[in-house]
Amino acid sequence: MVAVNIGARISTCLCILWLCVSGCAMERPDGRVADRDGGILDVTVDGFSPMDGEPLGDLENASGVWMLLMQDRICVLSGVGDPVDNVIWTRFLVQVEETGETPILRQKVRLCEQTLSPLPFDFVTVVPERLTRGLPELDVSGFLVNRELGGDYITEPFIDLWGAEGIGLDDPMPMSADDERVVDQDGDGEPGVSLTVTAADGSPICDVQVVQRTRIQFNGQVVSARRIEGDVDVLSAKTVLAASSPLCGGGEIASNRGRTFFKLVRVDGQYESPTADADGDGVIDCSDIRRNFSNIESVYGLELDVPDVNNCLAPAEEQSP
Repeated sequence: MVAVNIGARISTCLCILWLCVSGCAMERPDGRVADRDGGILDVTVDGFSPMDGEPLGDLENASGVWMLLMQDRICVLSGVGDPVDNVIWTRFLVQVEETGETPILRQKVRLCEQTLSPLPFDFVTVVPERLTRGLPELDVSGFLVNRELGGDYITEPFIDLWGAEGIGLDDPMPMSADDERVVDQDGDGEPGVSLTVTAADGSPICDVQVVQRTRIQFNGQVVSARRIEGDVDVLSAKTVLAASSPLCGGGEIASNRGRTFFKLVRVDGQYESPTADADGDGVIDCSDIRRNFSNIESVYGLELDVPDVNNCLAPAEEQSP
């Protein structure tokens, strides 16, 4: 994972936030971050075209509809052969509302889509649309310290909870389906949420019911009027409640040294951004994100990492002789 001093960045942002709320004038930073998208778009619902041209300048108003791409990763240990760099890509719909002259942003965040790179034996975990439809919308405060290129953006930590209710970050996880906090969140008649593990050709191997808790915090900078990006701090815990095969019921998880990130991009047509309104009804929702996320990522040049087993292998100096 990317090494960042999250605590120091948070302390700095909160200190600057207090100064802003108190009415203190802030000086313009000496350096600027070069815009990585910029330019005039020729965009239709089904025919996106890449961005190019000059930077659009500072982020004057963040209100609107955004898509957030998050890349996280874990190492999966199968007990046979090398570990696997399992990369997890999550797309969120983010509704942002400014709060006047303060740096605080009101954000409604909804998980729309999650895809994963292959597991050992080229098995693939499929997160069905049924599951994401059952997840609640989350209220997440964001802080935009200033609107200039390179200005700091940070969110409060929030919990993405699957298959259970009323579990805080420090609470023990349910260990069985008998725990009263476990719920049938995806409405399939099984406790928790159900995931399908398939072979590389898509044929189902087994089903697994889980409870999963993920603590997430975003910490980045303004890149342009339609793009914010940076690091993501993720802490996950999972309990397997049941599995149709032992192949889906076990496996150890280890930390991963690979790159993680988030990219928050406008998808509402403002500041010459693409619009994700796939059905033309004037409302952008998760169905629009699911239909158009690959086009949006292409427009913004958002590149996904290829799994690399070296992220899960101990460096040479740490290996036993």
